Amino acid sequence: MSAYTELTKGQQKQQLLQLQQQTQQEADLLLLQQQPPKQQMARERFLYQQDVQLPLLRYQQQQHPQLTILLLTTFKDIGRALMSITSVKTHLAPELIHEGILLTPWTMVLKLTVSSLISTRHYLVLDSDVLMVRHVGPQQAHWLFPEPGKALYQPQRRKVHHRWWNTTEAILGLGGCLSADPDRSVFGVTPALLATDISASAARYWDEHLGGGSRLRALGELLPRRRPFLTEYCSYHLVAECVMGNGTLNEYHALPRHRRLLHTAGGGGNGGDDMAPPGVLYRGLWQSRSWLKSGGRATVCKDCVFLVVQSDTRVPEGKVVGHLEEVFL
Repeated sequence: MSAYTELTKGQQKQQLLQLQQQTQQEADLLLLQQQPPKQQMARERFLYQQDVQLPLLRYQQQQHPQLTILLLTTFKDIGRALMSITSVKTHLAPELIHEGILLTPWTMVLKLTVSSLISTRHYLVLDSDVLMVRHVGPQQAHWLFPEPGKALYQPQRRKVHHRWWNTTEAILGLGGCLSADPDRSVFGVTPALLATDISASAARYWDEHLGGGSRLRALGELLPRRRPFLTEYCSYHLVAECVMGNGTLNEYHALPRHRRLLHTAGGGGNGGDDMAPPGVLYRGLWQSRSWLKSGGRATVCKDCVFLVVQSDTRVPEGKVVGHLEEVFL
């Protein structure tokens, strides 16, 4: 008798809920009929989104792709990390940011293994020595996403870091998959926009081939030791093309729509058309050490979104801020 009574109460509650939903739908329909045509269309779109369970937030994200920001630093470089965070807050519109993650202390492998914590299609990886130097709002989102669903990446020639590529191929057992041509374009370095799916696949490949299926053992093998060491971006590119399938990289990444002819290596001011698409994702002051000499001054590149001011230059944070004050305004 008790079970029958509880069931009856449950049925009554369900019927009441159905009645409330029906009443609300009838009220929505009546309100819709009384509204002007333009408001009716807007309301119909809203009701349609409800029916297909497409939240308005997700609809907005499709209009403006969002990023998770991943910043990795050491305790020693925490001051520079704060500079990096400030530059991103200054120049990257909130509409394009889903969330931020700060990891310290860090190793290179965390740039990929952190993918398990990320819900966006792509995420932006920054080190503490990376500054954002150009404003990117919703209208400039195509600078970071040249094609729908494809994030910008900056290739470099294989010969720039040929030892990284040779070592990573050997350790992962993926030698011979990619061309060994020294001039072949391969994935660059930090800052980088990474695809969460590719990073997760690379991390799983590490687990299987270095850790025997264990993430913990894989991480142990990935710690820097005396032997030649693989790198995260080589692993990312190799797993994408050699494990996930040839052409995978192009499914998640794209080059800039327009390449600017102006090539500024660590200098030249911040003049030019601020609305012109950047020619590259980043430039680095390592390309020009003249600013380290007496009377030298660091300047912002004209054709990039990010500027790398390497911490190994040992330039005090105060001097960097003083030279690049415009970045933080």
